[in-house]
Amino acid sequence: MNEYPSGALLVIYRIGLFLLAAYAAVWVLFYYIWHENGLKREVVFLTVLNVAWLVIAVVLKGLKRGCLLRRKIVAVWLCMFMLSALWVNSIVYRTFVSPAGWYAIVLLLIWLNTFLLSYFDEMPVYIREIQAFALGITTWILLYLMVYLLPVYPFALMAAFLFGISLTAFAPLALAWYSWRTVRYMLWPQHRYRWAFLLGTGVSLMIVTCFCIYFGIVQHDIEKRYSQLVKSRDVKDPEMTLARELSGSFMEKRVLKAGIVYTTPLFRPSAPAFGVDETWDVEMCKKGIHDPLVMIAALLCGESSMPPGEKEVIVRLMSGEKLSPRFSPPVIIDTVKVRKTSDLPSEHMADD
Repeated sequence: MNEYPSGALLVIYRIGLFLLAAYAAVWVLFYYIWHENGLKREVVFLTVLNVAWLVIAVVLKGLKRGCLLRRKIVAVWLCMFMLSALWVNSIVYRTFVSPAGWYAIVLLLIWLNTFLLSYFDEMPVYIREIQAFALGITTWILLYLMVYLLPVYPFALMAAFLFGISLTAFAPLALAWYSWRTVRYMLWPQHRYRWAFLLGTGVSLMIVTCFCIYFGIVQHDIEKRYSQLVKSRDVKDPEMTLARELSGSFMEKRVLKAGIVYTTPLFRPSAPAFGVDETWDVEMCKKGIHDPLVMIAALLCGESSMPPGEKEVIVRLMSGEKLSPRFSPPVIIDTVKVRKTSDLPSEHMADD
C-alpha cells in the first residue's frame, strides 16, 4: 500500500471535487430556476467531463486496491452519478414524478452522507456514529429504489448501446453497493458504529411498518363508511357526508390521494413503454407526487376500491371548497369504464 497518493492523482481528485461542486450548483439552478428552458447543455457538458475525469482516474490507478484516494474518488463519482440520474429522470425519462418533501430531504441526506463517508476515518467519533445512524435510516430507500427500478433495468441495458445515459438507472444499485461495503468494512467491525447503524435501520423499519399499518386501518375505515353511505337510502350525497365526517388528517388525505396524486404500484415505471393507461390523466402525471411510504403501503394494503372521481371530490370538499355554496364538482361520465371521473385536480389535490 502506498503511504501517500501520487501528486497527479491528488490533482485529479481535487478536480473531481471542483466538478462535483459545479455539477451540484448547475443542477440546483437547473431544477429550481431554469427547469424548463435552460442549462441543459451545461449539464450535458459537465456529464461528459465527469466521464472523462473518471477515465483519467482509472488510468492513474485511482480505483486500484490499496490506493489511499480510492474511497474518496469512488464517493465523488457516485455523487455525480446520482445527480446525473436525477437529471435524466427530470428531462429524458420520467420514471419518477416529483418527490414528496421528506423524500427529497432523504435523497439529499444520502448524497451528503455518501460523500462524507469517504472521510470517515478523519471524523471525530461522535460524527462517525451520526454517519452510521444516517446510513442505517436511509438504506431502505436504496433497497426500495432497486426493487422499484427492476422493470427498467432490461431497457436501460439495451438502450446503453445507443444512449449511455440510460445507465443512470443503476445509480441506486451503485449506491447500495457502496453502502454495503461501507457497512461491512468500516462500520460492522466496530461495536459502537455497528449499533448506531442497526439503530438507524430499526428506526426506519419501525416508521415504515407503522405507516403501512396506519394507512391500511384508515383506508379500511374510509371504504367501510363510504360503502355504508352509498347503500343508505337516507343519504343523497355520500361524498359530501363523508367529507364532513372526516377530519382531513395527514393519513386520510394520503389514502384518498393514493392512485390520483400519489403514485402507486399500479403505475409501474415500465408502463409508458407499452402505452399510457386510458384512465390515467396526463395532467395528473405532471402534478403527481412520488412518496415511497405511500407506494409501499398501497402495495401491501392493496388499491382502494373507491372510484378515483369520488375520492377527488371528497378531497376537494375536505379542503375548503365545501364552504362555497356555488361549488359543484364537475363530473364526466366514462361510458367505457362505467364510473365517474372528475376533471383535472384542483390545487388541493396537488398539495403534498
